[in-house]
Amino acid sequence: MAVVSSFDEAAELEDELLDRFGELPQAVQNLLTVSRLKVFGRMYGIDSITQRGEDVILQFYEGQDKIVNTTQLAQIGNLFERRVQFEQGPQMSIRLKGKGLSDQQLLELLEQFLEAAKEPFNRKGDLQNAVKK
Repeated sequence: MAVVSSFDEAAELEDELLDRFGELPQAVQNLLTVSRLKVFGRMYGIDSITQRGEDVILQFYEGQDKIVNTTQLAQIGNLFERRVQFEQGPQMSIRLKGKGLSDQQLLELLEQFLEAAKEPFNRKGDLQNAVKK
């Protein structure tokens, strides 16, 4: 799992495991999810993903708030039924509220949120790259 550096590699690894072993146990599926979360982390500049009680906290590297469309990110957060909360501090931080969710459901919520957040993270970076040219 440590060799996975892209979503394509994660999908290839999952396909290979399915071909070799058939249906994957939940623990292996969770490891594959974690490998995808690490890819998101590199893409989005996430310093850490930690669980605090029922919640998951995404802590971003300093300055990430300057290269993401935070307005659009907040709009996407609103689609998740009050489960996504943006926190004040020296670094951008997002809390995913897990009250009433199993660990598995919380992991799925986290991956769904990060998947939905692709555009806000890419758009501002694209604009900055265009300005630099």
